[in-house]
Amino acid sequence: MAEELPEVILRRLPKYRELAAGLEAEGWHHLTSQDIARATEIDALTVRKDLSIINVTGRRNYGYEVGELVRGIDRLLGWDKPHRIALVGEAKMMQTLLAVFPLARYNIQPECVVEGNTYEGPDRVGDIPIYRVDDFLARQKAGEPVKTVLFWVLIGRAQRAADKLVESGVKVFWNFSQNSVYVPEGVSVVEASLIGDLAVLSYEAMK
Repeated sequence: MAEELPEVILRRLPKYRELAAGLEAEGWHHLTSQDIARATEIDALTVRKDLSIINVTGRRNYGYEVGELVRGIDRLLGWDKPHRIALVGEAKMMQTLLAVFPLARYNIQPECVVEGNTYEGPDRVGDIPIYRVDDFLARQKAGEPVKTVLFWVLIGRAQRAADKLVESGVKVFWNFSQNSVYVPEGVSVVEASLIGDLAVLSYEAMK
């Protein structure tokens, strides 16, 4: 990628993708920037600027091919290729998350669930194996390490767990924990802001 995209754009692109994918499934062939603006509540000029990044050109009075939009956004975000990820946290929470959030739709392939060393329970979540953390760390050292984790560890344990994962080769954390984790330069943390979302939800509910 020639230049790093601002996070605000990265967060808008999936909205366009989901709209286009849904309309394609319903038999639509094209949609305009005005259609996208109305559905997403993002102004049409911003939509056109965002979509210019993915090298998909709309035509006057016709708009964009919905399939090209989906494929272009997938290419830009890396969703056109399989992406390995480990799910670090309690197996029951991960089972719930997988039931409601279709990672496979975006070519995200969970390789394993990583539980605590004292874990006693089933050895799989669906088809995904469950490893205790020490076993996972050993596998990281022995083979090609998983570099991305969905991280949902309880407060009080998160930083120590993150430190061990960084040592094992993890480079990106998708952090669902309700506290920040600190990582060295060269390692990224993307916050899944459940508390932030709850604050907005509560504020809107008081209006």
